[in-house]
Amino acid sequence: MATIPFNVSARTALLIGRENIANAKGAVIELVKNCYDADSPFSIIVIDNRFYSAPTIISHNYYLKFKKVYESEGKSIDNIYARSGEGYSLVADTDSQIFCEFERVISVLNSIYIIDNGEGMTEALIRKNWMTIGTDNKLQNATTPGKRVKSGAKGIGRFALDKLGEQCELVSIPKSNSTDNAGKGVFWTVNWSDFERPETTIDKVNARVEDIKSGDLFESCSEFFLQYDFDLNEIIARAKQLSSGHSGFDWVSDDILKHGTVIRISRLHDIWKDTAVKQLYQDLEVLVPPRDVEEFSIHILSNNNPNSYGEVLSSVCDDFDYKLHAYADKEKNVVISIYREEYDEKIIPREFFERASINKNDFVEGAGLKKMYTESYTFSELMPGVVNSTIFDSIGSFEFILYYLKKGTDSINRKRFFYKYFEASERKQWLEKFGGIKLYRDNFRVRPYGEVGEPAFDWLGLGARKASSPAGVTKREGGYRVEPENIAGLIKISRLSNIAFQDKSSREGLQESDTLKVFKEIIKNILSKLEDDRSTLAREFDIYYNEKYGHIKDRDKAIKLAESIASRSKITDDKQNHASRQSSNHTEDVLAQTVIDLKEDLEQQANEITLLRGLASSGIMSAAFSHDYGKIKANLQSRVFTLKSTLDSLIDVKNLTIPDYKNPFILLNTMEATDRKIATWLGFSLGFTRKDKRNRKKICLKQYVGRLLEDWRGTFDEVGITPELLSDDNVFTKAFEVDFDSVFINLFTNSMAAFELPSSRRDGNRINISIRATTSKITITYQDNGPGIPKEIKDPNSIFLPKMTTKRDPNTGEEIGTGLGMWILKKIVEEYKGEVNILSGIESGFGLSIVMPKVQNVGKADEI
Repeated sequence: MATIPFNVSARTALLIGRENIANAKGAVIELVKNCYDADSPFSIIVIDNRFYSAPTIISHNYYLKFKKVYESEGKSIDNIYARSGEGYSLVADTDSQIFCEFERVISVLNSIYIIDNGEGMTEALIRKNWMTIGTDNKLQNATTPGKRVKSGAKGIGRFALDKLGEQCELVSIPKSNSTDNAGKGVFWTVNWSDFERPETTIDKVNARVEDIKSGDLFESCSEFFLQYDFDLNEIIARAKQLSSGHSGFDWVSDDILKHGTVIRISRLHDIWKDTAVKQLYQDLEVLVPPRDVEEFSIHILSNNNPNSYGEVLSSVCDDFDYKLHAYADKEKNVVISIYREEYDEKIIPREFFERASINKNDFVEGAGLKKMYTESYTFSELMPGVVNSTIFDSIGSFEFILYYLKKGTDSINRKRFFYKYFEASERKQWLEKFGGIKLYRDNFRVRPYGEVGEPAFDWLGLGARKASSPAGVTKREGGYRVEPENIAGLIKISRLSNIAFQDKSSREGLQESDTLKVFKEIIKNILSKLEDDRSTLAREFDIYYNEKYGHIKDRDKAIKLAESIASRSKITDDKQNHASRQSSNHTEDVLAQTVIDLKEDLEQQANEITLLRGLASSGIMSAAFSHDYGKIKANLQSRVFTLKSTLDSLIDVKNLTIPDYKNPFILLNTMEATDRKIATWLGFSLGFTRKDKRNRKKICLKQYVGRLLEDWRGTFDEVGITPELLSDDNVFTKAFEVDFDSVFINLFTNSMAAFELPSSRRDGNRINISIRATTSKITITYQDNGPGIPKEIKDPNSIFLPKMTTKRDPNTGEEIGTGLGMWILKKIVEEYKGEVNILSGIESGFGLSIVMPKVQNVGKADEI
């Protein structure tokens, strides 16, 4: 009987790889893992993204490069560049459509390099492992010569190259003392589009390979990558400069350029402008777990922005309230250590530690609070009631580290619980970036667990757990649970000790199994030890506080008594002359009225907090979707051009005989104008939430307002607004930039809405801003020539009341404004000890002045 071998289409093999790597970020991570598995001390990712925009001036060498790629599509570069001295410069009057097409064509020159100083490969290893799809090499040989546990196992990570780009070139020089890699170096190249040729099977796709007879990694790259202006020495020098000495690697080692692998990926599938590089850098910050000694460092370099990025540094949490560290061994024993850093020992009275309940719960060490304690448990003790203990058999050893951080507190609770002082804003920013419990296997993250802003952020279900037991930390009956938004942590597992945890086919998480469910329960029961400790201590503080300061809780009774006295006083005043009343009664009345006034102030503040909470929720939603907004903005900037280009190739616009309202090119022009407006607003939204705007710094008001007007120029031009700024030089104040953004953006949007009203002037829309300073104050005057405040509003200052709006739907009369803009403006100015006044006596339009005290000695000026 004859035998028939199986075969696989080349395209199927490619699709298997693509399905296993979700996106470009995941592809880069897979290649970084390869560097780690090669025992390299580092992985350098170089994004050569210089060619997304046409340079103003280029050398003759670049002119030839651009000419080659542009004229390969049958187009002449003479329409783009002209000779200028020894180089070439852009032609000034180039048609914008031709110019955009040129930039699209030259973008193929962008590339990505992945560099390591690892074991390297020979042609034999390339053939045996690299060219075998789905090889089990890493499964059979799970550790490296350097004793690292290999991070990959499926043998399809090389398809990350296809995910990033169409063309790949590789130079590899083996380490001379490696028995596996003994031999010559190798140059390997492949075009992944060959896999997509019709009716091509996998055995018909070939990569080109060439022996490198002599030379180290630097010399070999100089030979094979000469045409790409690739300088390995310069890259190493730049990586060293930007590492700031954090990396434990010896950058001046004689071995650094002798061996390793350099991969060049070109004809990229994704756009790697600076925003994408920045996002990759931020994503990689949580790729490796925090640790004190770095055995592997990751570096990102951008050729378009050579002085930015550098070494990706993992985060270390050094400002926490509680820390938990647990280590589980293969015998199902867990050692748990709890660290208490929430409380300020210096202000805790000595008598508190003398309480019998405190000593009984082992909270005292010496004459103060015990900062750390350790206890041991078995899995069965952590989860009492489990009948079948064999469910623990496949868990294996692991390590769990967790930090609990309050985001805020108040003076009452600080006194009640003796909390340490902390910077709430810094904690919030840190948690926004590094919050959540992340899972790491062999020093690399298993995505997407604990990823901020993603559905798997709370993969342990701690939010639902809190919702089912919403008890406060001092509840006598217990049941306190931490909120997932207030914790950060990591769990370390390994392919060697946790073999039951298998990847999903997409490499996005672990396969759901009974073992994983049990593992999650163990983690939550370990976490409960921290919760029990914190709630027990908080209850003791609460009891002590009530015993010592319980009279403070009589405030509500005092308010009721004050209201009763005030009411009785009013009746008395109605019946007798005020002067005839006794002085003791008068004092009592004053005290009662003061309490009532304070109560009203608190109620007003509570209402303001409610409004601010609503605004904060809107801001949080905007921030949560900011990544998507960025992608939408990028799409808006290119989609009309793409559509026009496609239609141009299909339709001869000169022969169109259809009405304008059906003409696709006219419709696209309208769409393009709308897209520009949306893109501009998205840009404002994204810029408004930048973290640097939430730091107090010295601001040059002339520079700041000038830059802001420039940012708004496109929007102002759309509605025919001419802005004018008159400012004294060197007017500085110290403030949060986001506060000034709120002030001016509210004024701008109000003026734009006013200019659209039928009653608005038609002789040109103008906005005038004046900034003047004296030795003691700064005055900012804002005016527009719109219709001004409606005459129906009798008190102009009422526009500063919350929820006061004049913006209404023209068809229904319904209020469409929030009524919060001017209220926010006034509150901000008052926060800076300033005042806002409506300008009176102006001929037309709306105007106001903002007067603030001039800040003295604010330090060196920031560039704004």
